[in-house]
Amino acid sequence: MLSKKTKYGIKALTFIARNQGDVPVQVGVIANHEQIPQKFLENILLTLRKSGLLGSKKGKHGGYYIRKDPKDILMTEVMRVLEGPIADWGLEIEKNAIKVDNSQNYQTNIPGIFAIGDVNTYPEKLKLILCGFHEATLMCQAAYRIINPDKKYILKYTTVSGIDGFDGSRKESPKAVVQSIT
Repeated sequence: MLSKKTKYGIKALTFIARNQGDVPVQVGVIANHEQIPQKFLENILLTLRKSGLLGSKKGKHGGYYIRKDPKDILMTEVMRVLEGPIADWGLEIEKNAIKVDNSQNYQTNIPGIFAIGDVNTYPEKLKLILCGFHEATLMCQAAYRIINPDKKYILKYTTVSGIDGFDGSRKESPKAVVQSIT
């Protein structure tokens, strides 16, 4: 399970990414909105600033801002900063890879932490790109159920029916393409 420090750090980074404009986001605003104890949050943000993920500005309109495009920040990068080196996370390691349960969803021995592709290992593992796509699909479905426990996950053929983006927009193939496929 992720530590409170990491959970709060991820919540704070997400809040800053969604709310930073021309003015940095103040610690008190983040703490109130995300219901994080302010002193604890200040320490987390300081750690993230020292790592280079965040920048800060002092003064009346001071606060924190993300130093690079939020789309370029990887979850493992945040976890390494807040949890320490991956070797210290308590993951089961076998043959220089992270051991996972391949019978269900490629989750590690830590609930909510998944490993897919070349970084994982399990009995009879084949090092093929196709296997990585399969692992990613099952992992995403499992992660979706963790994030949205009350919603049903419906798998659709995105190349035909389209897909809803995280920004709420709908991405679809042109109707002529869909008709030629069906």
